[in-house]
Amino acid sequence: MCNLPFMNPIWSQLVEKLLPKVGDNVGWLLPEWILIGGIILFVGLSCFKRRILDFWLGGLMLLVLTSLIFQWPSEAHLLFDGKYIVDQTGNWAKLLCVLGILAYLAFVRLSGKMAYHQQAELYLLLLGLQLGLHFLIGSQHFMLILVALELVSLSSYLLVAFPKN
Repeated sequence: MCNLPFMNPIWSQLVEKLLPKVGDNVGWLLPEWILIGGIILFVGLSCFKRRILDFWLGGLMLLVLTSLIFQWPSEAHLLFDGKYIVDQTGNWAKLLCVLGILAYLAFVRLSGKMAYHQQAELYLLLLGLQLGLHFLIGSQHFMLILVALELVSLSSYLLVAFPKN
């Protein structure tokens, strides 16, 4: 039982009931947690060291790929009372999204048309797009679908309007 002085006993019972469920479900969202950590890392790195962003983005995408491969489920897992699903088909789709974004990054780097000072913004938008796609692929609840669609659409709108040289 939670013995916090400011917590109502009813709330403490609710927290004790729900916390083990959340703890069991969070482990299946490892690629999404890596993307969220990558977004936070890129915000910090873009303020100080812009020259190493390519290295960090490549490492981050490699980390997402390996977490998807090592976390390959043999059967479908419903998370958060059926609001999110992790299954083989979803992992294939997530893998395809990661490879598509890596191909886009390779195209941008090889074309040489991206200004150096715009790389951090491009990488952050691509990570936001990737995170939205991951949540859109696994979502089973209407509100989660809407939030994921908003994240994908905002990143896509900004990428379309992104200045090119």
